[in-house]
Amino acid sequence: MGDVAKLGTYSQALVEARGKPLLIINAYTQYNWRGPGQLVDYDAIRQVFRRLKQECGGKRIGYPAIGAGLSKGDWATIAAIIEEELAGEDHVFVEWEK
Repeated sequence: MGDVAKLGTYSQALVEARGKPLLIINAYTQYNWRGPGQLVDYDAIRQVFRRLKQECGGKRIGYPAIGAGLSKGDWATIAAIIEEELAGEDHVFVEWEK
C-alpha cells in the first residue's frame, strides 16, 4: 500500500530527451495498487490536474490514460475531469504504441 497523504499530489523528474528537457510527472491517484473493483480515486485525479494547471499553466501538458488501466477507472469520467481542470490549457492525451 501507498501513503494516503499523497493522493492528489505528484512528484516530478526533469530529464533530457532528444537533447531537450522533459518534465516527467508521477501522479498519485490511487491508494491500493491491487485488488478487486475500481481502485482509482477520481477526487485525487481532479486535484492532480488542478495543481498541474496552477503550477504548469501555459505549458503544453501531455498525459496517458491516468487511472484507466490497472486502477480500473472509467476513461470517459477521467477525461471529463481532465477537460474541466485543464480548461484553457494546451493539453493532449498521449497513447504509447507497443
